[in-house]
Amino acid sequence: MSSTLLKSLLLGFAGILIGFIHQFEPFAEWEEATVDFRLQHRPKEISSGAVGIVAVGDEDIASDSFGGWPFPRGIHADVINILREFGASQIAFDVMFSDPDKNGQDESLANALAAKDDITLAYHFEDLVSPGESTSSEKEHFMEGNRYGVDVSSSTALAGVGPIKPIFSPSSMGAVNFNPSGNSGTVRRIPLFIQHGGKLYPGLAMESLIRHLGLEPDQIRIAPGRQISLIDTSQGNLTIPIDDRLQYRINYTSKINDFDPAFQYLDLYRAVHDDERGVVFRAAVEGKPVIIGDVSTGTSDIVSTPIGRLPGMLTQATVMANILDQNHLKFLEPSSQIAGSGLLGIFLVLLFRLRSAAGVVLASISLLVGYLILAYWLAKGDWMIPVLPVVEMLALSMIGSLWFQIAQARDETGRTLRALKKYVSPSVAERALREETFSRIEPERREITVFFSDIRGFTNWSEKKEPEEVTMVLNDYLKSMTEIVDHFGGTLDKFVGDCVMVIFNSPDACENHPVRAVEMAVAMQERIQELSDLWRKEGRDPIDVGMGISTGFATVGNFGSEAYSDFTAIGNCVNLAARVESESEAGEILVSEATKRHLEDAFETLERGVRQLKGIREPVKLYSIERNKSAAVLKA
Repeated sequence: MSSTLLKSLLLGFAGILIGFIHQFEPFAEWEEATVDFRLQHRPKEISSGAVGIVAVGDEDIASDSFGGWPFPRGIHADVINILREFGASQIAFDVMFSDPDKNGQDESLANALAAKDDITLAYHFEDLVSPGESTSSEKEHFMEGNRYGVDVSSSTALAGVGPIKPIFSPSSMGAVNFNPSGNSGTVRRIPLFIQHGGKLYPGLAMESLIRHLGLEPDQIRIAPGRQISLIDTSQGNLTIPIDDRLQYRINYTSKINDFDPAFQYLDLYRAVHDDERGVVFRAAVEGKPVIIGDVSTGTSDIVSTPIGRLPGMLTQATVMANILDQNHLKFLEPSSQIAGSGLLGIFLVLLFRLRSAAGVVLASISLLVGYLILAYWLAKGDWMIPVLPVVEMLALSMIGSLWFQIAQARDETGRTLRALKKYVSPSVAERALREETFSRIEPERREITVFFSDIRGFTNWSEKKEPEEVTMVLNDYLKSMTEIVDHFGGTLDKFVGDCVMVIFNSPDACENHPVRAVEMAVAMQERIQELSDLWRKEGRDPIDVGMGISTGFATVGNFGSEAYSDFTAIGNCVNLAARVESESEAGEILVSEATKRHLEDAFETLERGVRQLKGIREPVKLYSIERNKSAAVLKA
């Protein structure tokens, strides 16, 4: 399986998983918050006028004509009669008449209610609960409900507990319960039907529309989780999208000041006596459902919505207008959301083809910004496409791509380092990669210990042997020496044929480097003896190696050009070490007097006299390391 196909499958599976978990809380709640944000920030619209609004306002409350809130019931009776005179098709009161009128005008309002079957009063349940939840406050409902083709016994619709009846008993009443979402308390949905005692009871907005459209029960078909269909209405077939609890996702289009026209009670009285106002008022309510409620300052009927705090009656009015205008929020089906997230994951595998981290980040940000602009633009047309799953998939793909690039870079660095270590010391290789180029390793002057070794008689020996044997012996020897150099922390400067040059204390600091260099030399001689014994058994010739060590100050660093450079050491100390090595006998380790002073009691030495070395101005006293007396030190 190719790498690209594997990454496509993994990202596709991740997308499906993300799309799936966003169908459940709390992820669904978080996505709802993005819908709220879009509703709040998209352009607001003036109300379509499909629903007439009569709102008790501050001017009404302050008017001496009405005597303060709550108004005498006779005032409401007058408003009903005025609305009937101007042709309102249905009147819904989002006002609770749960107590007798202190002014004794209940009979006046009762007569107005009974005069015509065009009034819907509000009532409420004490609580809304999920089906099956037990409660001690259950009461019989005071109206006859309907099942509307739904098996309520297995329904997941919200259940109403303890219906509170108003003091009046008209033939039409609707529940005004809201069902705020999660911990935010935001009213995003409203139950259009509430189950109670095996029957369904419409909410205030739904009941008002049923009465306005003159619907019979068989014209209402409910498919939980999909839609409510209103069949053969005066406005054709209407559909209402709902969730499995028979709740409608409200399409908030307007704030309170955008409901135009809207009238206060005083406006109605003025319209009766002012022909010009009467024409305006008739155009606003004739043939339409009208909702009446309280929007005055200080009203307790306030709900928190995605676009701000609104009077409850305006939420009911919005629902009614949404349904009559068929102006619903549109969402992708859950299956489409899950599949879309999976396809997005497959598409985002393209990020893995970008070669730079900056390119990956820029592409991810560009895609995110573009998608958010698209989501905002579609929100203006009531389409609410998923946001958080896409954000999460982009973040996951970006992080995955960056991680992949880092892994590739590490792998490439590892391959480069392994290759580089074949030609230079590991410490030099690692520092070169760490500092990007050899030219960045600046030369410096510091005290170092330099080691040289050479196979005695190797040139003559190699001329008599086959190239394959020479290569085998030399490779085995140099491989073993390199391992020992690494073990003791030396820097392998170079191989010159069979000659080995090692530096201690550069480029990385090495404590007590003269001792470490001698320890390395002793280990090398021991290993050479082992190799020689092995070769003898195989019928090959053994080798003997002479070694020289010197300690002193030298210039170390990278020398050369931009095209080619080499890490090495330059100075008298280096030359001295080379000359000391040339004085050593087969199997011997010679050290200069400077190195001897640093060894103290670490090794037994044998003085080999003062010698005049080639290229060295002053005579040099040399010492030979007693290897047989150094084993304890090496083991320690």
